[in-house]
Amino acid sequence: MSVAPGQAQTGIPRQTWRPVMSGSVFKRCTRCGARVPDRRCEKCGADSPSWAFTVDVGTDARRRRKQWARSGFGTKKAAEHALRELLTSLDQRRYVEPRRLTLETYWSTTGCRRGSPSSVMPAVVIAAR
Repeated sequence: MSVAPGQAQTGIPRQTWRPVMSGSVFKRCTRCGARVPDRRCEKCGADSPSWAFTVDVGTDARRRRKQWARSGFGTKKAAEHALRELLTSLDQRRYVEPRRLTLETYWSTTGCRRGSPSSVMPAVVIAAR
């Protein structure tokens, strides 16, 4: 089978094709944040590491790679599950970059009418549960 110039082996044009992304899952020290190869941290001596993952989520405007990391998982399986969910959302283009947005900014950008704090508070409390 011959491949046309500018196309990858998959038959998809080269500019839209991208390799399968993967992240890395590892143990991180809960005290100093260093990567832990064994049970005990070599840097500070803490013996209660948590699991973490890191994944590339693309590049910024200056074409530097952007990484997304999350830690604090109790088991390796939980960290792998969260990593798979993030990779799935990236593949399906549902990933929304986390950012800090005040309620005032949200109301002004979405055109929602601003209510009194007493009318907003019950919805926030219910959503938080």
